[in-house]
Amino acid sequence: GVILVLLTKVLPVFQQVYAGLGGEMTGLAGGLLRLGQLLNTALPVLCVVLGAIVLAAVCVATIPALRKKIASLRRGKLSVKTAQARFAQGLSMALASGLGGDEALETARELLDHEQSARRVKAAQELLSQGDSLAKALLNTELLPAGQCRLLELGFAGGSGDGAMARIAQRMEEEAEEALERLLSRVEPALVVCCSLLVGAILLAVMLPLTRIMAVMG
Repeated sequence: GVILVLLTKVLPVFQQVYAGLGGEMTGLAGGLLRLGQLLNTALPVLCVVLGAIVLAAVCVATIPALRKKIASLRRGKLSVKTAQARFAQGLSMALASGLGGDEALETARELLDHEQSARRVKAAQELLSQGDSLAKALLNTELLPAGQCRLLELGFAGGSGDGAMARIAQRMEEEAEEALERLLSRVEPALVVCCSLLVGAILLAVMLPLTRIMAVMG
């Protein structure tokens, strides 16, 4: 937004200053001025495109089927961690409600919007039907890390499987939040630096020739 205002509103003011001094903006500054004029002309179209993007975002946010379809396209460690945390929360609530292993897995699967994790839940249900314990099925399908599966196994052995699952869900949620914060801590400074460099380059491209003109006139 700042760069758009600089190009479309501020640079024409400097062009008037240059014209008043008997000169004109050339080189990089002139190119930026022409770009700003082009953007200013296309501003209604840009507003329509922005409105379409906002409408699409609203549709994705309000239509569960569409949101699930878009979310299923996500890849990477962060999306996997987020899906694991969501699955762990769903499984914890299901076990705390007294559901059995297969029913609990099915309930947790319905909460997932990550296609790969949903397939793994199906595989875990098959392993459960073949006689594997819940912790072992989760371990073999990589729905939860090995350490968390071991904790769940110990919890069931001690008669507090739902309590162990609640602690696991809390840990998984914290890990997902920390992963997101680490990503943002790298992305946000990079965005700030890039935007600052762009704004600085635009202002320098305009101000340096103007200072030379003023020096000559002085």
